[in-house]
Amino acid sequence: MSALVALTTAARLTSDRNSWPLWLSEFKAQALIRGSWKHVNPSGPTAPHVPSTEPTLPPSINELLEIENKILRSEWEDDVSEQKPKNPKVARFADIKEEHTYRLREYQVQHAQWSSENVKYQALFDWVRLTVDLALIEPHRERLIVEDKWTLQNLVRALQLKYAPTEEATKEYIRNEYRRVLELPTRPGAVAPLVWLNDWFQALSRAQVRGLVEITEGFTAKKEFLQVVFLKLAPEWGRNQLQKATEADAMREPTRSLEEYGRILKAHLQAGASAPTKAISEAYSSVYTTLGGRSDGTAPHLHRCPCFEDLTARHQ
Repeated sequence: MSALVALTTAARLTSDRNSWPLWLSEFKAQALIRGSWKHVNPSGPTAPHVPSTEPTLPPSINELLEIENKILRSEWEDDVSEQKPKNPKVARFADIKEEHTYRLREYQVQHAQWSSENVKYQALFDWVRLTVDLALIEPHRERLIVEDKWTLQNLVRALQLKYAPTEEATKEYIRNEYRRVLELPTRPGAVAPLVWLNDWFQALSRAQVRGLVEITEGFTAKKEFLQVVFLKLAPEWGRNQLQKATEADAMREPTRSLEEYGRILKAHLQAGASAPTKAISEAYSSVYTTLGGRSDGTAPHLHRCPCFEDLTARHQ
């Protein structure tokens, strides 16, 4: 299998229509990376099957000589002058050498370009086979071959017609996914904050692309986000930002966008991630203070243990 096969196969297309948006997005990314999108864009102009566009070989030397001889004979036959030779001139290699060299070089350039595009196109085909259930491909493949329309573009068009959800269904799916991400941290520490934030950014981006302003804009959307942060991720920062946003909304003053809140939270979390050692050290210090002892000493109030012969001995 080609070395250019999928950078990722996380996106899979199944009979579940909800799998289509993510799969198509990844398919487009794979095609753009390879420079093959113009050949496979299901919404673009109809494109040919790349393997069938291989450049034809240029004429051989003998074929060029034959063509040249036909031209010379035609010119000889049309010649009505008194100086007309008895026989037409016969072409020699020197007569067609320049054209032969030009056509050969032209073919080599065209074939190299086609070969590169074909390798990428075939790799994209491999990616589709890896990420789409065979049962979904086979019916369309058979029909397209019979109709002499077998191309990767037509296959994706057929899959789109069969499995792509309606625009409203896609929007509803995106709404549900955003809600799922917001509800994901069921309790403090249930998920790594930076991992959750990256998932949230992706969900927000999909909502922005579809123009779902109820998710991306307005005080209610910001309040929901900040409440999740306050309750489950970064309590102090979330409480502070929620209070400021609430006051600003009450005074009809502008507040930051959701994206801005997200970027600031990311910086806050990244800065906090660099200080765990200090936090642990402070925690242990407070424990020792509470116990009234020292980490390297003997606490005076530790109980006597019968496992020692000397009952005055104490556990360290």
